[in-house]
Amino acid sequence: MVWIISGRTNDGKTEKIESIFKKKGGDGIVSKKIFKNATFIGYEIQRLSTKKRLPLACIKGCEISQWDEVFTFRRFSFSSKAFLFAKDVCDEILQKDISPIYIDEIGPIELNNRGFASFLKKALESKREIYLTVRKWLVSEIIEIFAISDYQIIDLSKGAIS
Repeated sequence: MVWIISGRTNDGKTEKIESIFKKKGGDGIVSKKIFKNATFIGYEIQRLSTKKRLPLACIKGCEISQWDEVFTFRRFSFSSKAFLFAKDVCDEILQKDISPIYIDEIGPIELNNRGFASFLKKALESKREIYLTVRKWLVSEIIEIFAISDYQIIDLSKGAIS
């Protein structure tokens, strides 16, 4: 079963996935906002089980020292180290048969077969319980492109399961 936690920006998708992890266990990754002097500058990736964090994306022009850009998308520059970290997390989760699997967030980058797309594909192939966060306006496209058939949507913008 794939649980798709859907909502708009700032609806609490990451917090929801973290609260489910605390109750159910498993492992995966979340994307946390980074602020500098109260100004949003990007995201970091965090492994749920270990709390290890790495910078994931910075607004162009706000990159941290020794930034290792792998690609840009819209206003963000993405780190190759963060995606290598995510790949290692994914490989370990799959190798150790850990479930459920959590991936925050699947979006336009994954629709272009980048970002966490390979992690999601491998997780889906494993037939384990998966929790994804997806922006509300992308849910049907994510379901179609990744051929997700056994799913339920937890819509945070309505507070209801559909």
